[in-house]
Amino acid sequence: MEITVFCDKSFYNKNERTKRWKGITRKFLPLPANGPFSVFYDLISILISLRKSDIILLLGTGSGIFMPFFSRIKKAKFIIHLDGIEWIRPKWNLPVRKYLYYSFKQSIKFSDYLILDNSALKYFIPEKYHNKLVDVKYGADHLHDIETDEGLHTKPFALMICRAEPENNLQLIINAFENIIHLDLIIISNWSQTRLGRKLKRTCHHSRNIFFKDPLYDRPELLQKYRKQCKIYIHGHGAGGTNPSLVEAMYSGCPILAFDSVSNRNTTQNHAFYFQDSMELVHRINKLSPDQWMSSVKQMKEYAMNFYTWEKVIQQLRTII
Repeated sequence: MEITVFCDKSFYNKNERTKRWKGITRKFLPLPANGPFSVFYDLISILISLRKSDIILLLGTGSGIFMPFFSRIKKAKFIIHLDGIEWIRPKWNLPVRKYLYYSFKQSIKFSDYLILDNSALKYFIPEKYHNKLVDVKYGADHLHDIETDEGLHTKPFALMICRAEPENNLQLIINAFENIIHLDLIIISNWSQTRLGRKLKRTCHHSRNIFFKDPLYDRPELLQKYRKQCKIYIHGHGAGGTNPSLVEAMYSGCPILAFDSVSNRNTTQNHAFYFQDSMELVHRINKLSPDQWMSSVKQMKEYAMNFYTWEKVIQQLRTII
């Protein structure tokens, strides 16, 4: 099978823009793949692909508004990865939410298959389209055991890995840790890339026990060291489906405190501990016993090793390709 992937040109240096990479063909577009222009990015990618492709995989539903048109002329099979429920995210204003909701509905109606990364998302989809649904999660077995003798931080710490977006409840979690004296908080995020990230880093960088780290996109071993050394992994995502960072924390054997959402409970199979506000987060950190943490970690790691593997992802995708 010949695979072509469309890429945002701005993310790559000139010497990195090779046409062939690890057995696939890459096409680089001079448009951003995220934000308002992502609609045009998707549109151009689809128009180019329609000429030769048998299968078109779209990541997200932002360009779903064009699906009625493509359904009339297409020869290719359209598979859409829902990538969460974009129109409920609090970062969008009302007009954008209305657009995203309409685009979501068109994606559902006119696609051939819909990939869900979390079965909790099916409740947003009318039952008459459930025959299109395919449950495909993520793998975490690319993570390797590493030596963790090198101390990354002088004090015990909790870890959070996320994008700096409102739905990830960063302010709520920072507020909680201002009332915790025995545990530091390290947050690894794309602080400079979002308005919220810049604001939080500017207003909270003097906190005595909260440390803001820049993203480690190209240093997976260092990221894994942080997971292995943290006392608790904090997962604040309140919207979307299965988050890969949560899956990786489970596979790595991290004790996990997750924001209480249907998707997070589904991902962790109710084996983590959960919070809904700052007060509950503080209470959980102060009151949970070592035996409770140990039992939780064992159950989540066992589930992750059995179900969050790339071989399972491949098997699930083969049913629709």
